Amino acid sequence: MKKYWLMFIALFLLIADVRIGVLAYPAFQEFRTEAPKTVDMVVNHVIGDTMMVDVLSDAVGFALAAVATIIFIGVISKDNNISPDRSARLVKSMKTARNWAIAGFFIYIGEKLMPFFLNGNYRFRVEYGLYFLLLAAEVMVLVSGGLTLCKYLDNSMNHTYNNLSTIFAMISIGTFTVARVLYFYDLIIVFVIYYVLSVGFFIVAAYRLKKFN
Repeated sequence: MKKYWLMFIALFLLIADVRIGVLAYPAFQEFRTEAPKTVDMVVNHVIGDTMMVDVLSDAVGFALAAVATIIFIGVISKDNNISPDRSARLVKSMKTARNWAIAGFFIYIGEKLMPFFLNGNYRFRVEYGLYFLLLAAEVMVLVSGGLTLCKYLDNSMNHTYNNLSTIFAMISIGTFTVARVLYFYDLIIVFVIYYVLSVGFFIVAAYRLKKFN
C-alpha cells in the first residue's frame, strides 16, 4: 500500500481547498449585458478581485496525480497476478487520469492568471468556461485515478471490505462535484455541507484501503 500514498495525497489536494488571497487583479471593466446577475456572480464571486491560491494546491495535486498515474501504469503493467484484459483496462483508465491531470494543471494555472490579461466580457466568458473545465479535469482524475486504484487493490480476499471503500470513494467524488457546482452558484451554506461530506468520505475511504492493503 505504501507505494500508492502519492496518489492518495494528490487526490486529497484536489478535493480539499484552503484558499488565501495573494495578488489583486486589475479592476473589472463593466460591459453591457442582458444577464447582469450572472456576470456579477462570476466576476465578483467566482473570480473575485484577488488571486486566490490554495494552501493545499490543486496545481500540486494535478502534478502529483500525473506522476502517481505514471508510476501506477508501470506497476500494473508488470503485475503478473492479473489477467491481460484487466491489466489493459486499468492501464487505459490510468492513462486517462494522467492526461486529465496534465491538462488540469495548465487549466488551473490559466484560470488564476487569466484576469491579468483579459477584462470585461472576455474575462467573464473565459472564466465561465474555465471553471467547469477545471471541474471536469478534477472529476476525471478522481474517477479514472481514484476508482481505478480501488479496483486494482480489490481481490477475492478483501472484496467485500474494498467494495464498501469504493462506495465511500464514489460518494466523496459525487459530493465534491455537487459542492463545486453549488459554490459556482453562490449557495455557500449547502456548499459547505457537501464539501465537508466530500472530504470526510474521502478520508474514510483512504483509511479503509490503507488498513486492509
